[in-house]
Amino acid sequence: DPVCRPLLLNGYIINAPRTRRKIKMTREFEQRIIKKATSDRYGREKSSAYIAAKYGCSKKTVWRVLRRHGYRKIEPIRKPCLLPEIKEARL
Repeated sequence: DPVCRPLLLNGYIINAPRTRRKIKMTREFEQRIIKKATSDRYGREKSSAYIAAKYGCSKKTVWRVLRRHGYRKIEPIRKPCLLPEIKEARL
């Protein structure tokens, strides 16, 4: 009779807590990465490899954090200087 004498007890079936890799990406760590990337004009032009080297993680990790917070890859805009002839024509 399986009800009276079960072959397996529930204690044998329940999963035990598993060991995992320690999570390195805390909220404070993410905030430091975002603060470095948005600190000033030169901070926004830093590469993910530069930020990763500063904080001791991979550049892919930095990229993932920035993408998760809505940042995307763009090139800085460089406007050419106006020539003197063009400046005079505008006035």
